[in-house]
Amino acid sequence: MVPPKAKKAKLTVQDPAGAEEYNFDLGYLNPTESSSGIKARLANLGFYRGDLSGGNNEQTAEAIRRFQVFAGLPVTGEADEATKNALAERHGS
Repeated sequence: MVPPKAKKAKLTVQDPAGAEEYNFDLGYLNPTESSSGIKARLANLGFYRGDLSGGNNEQTAEAIRRFQVFAGLPVTGEADEATKNALAERHGS
């Protein structure tokens, strides 16, 4: 269990070959002005499955289009202000 106000977490996965540890920062996303912030919100909402680093690509544009359809926005594949606002609202941050 992770306490609600936790800022960091460590996950240890044990298998016969040994253990792997993963460290996470909790409660923080880049702002929607950055491509990583847009992609992270799309991923958390189930619209994007890909690398969160780097710039936008066709995979990002397709995820944005799927979200725009879901949110009832004009479908452009671009993260315009209306899309960013809808992402932040639906995501809760």
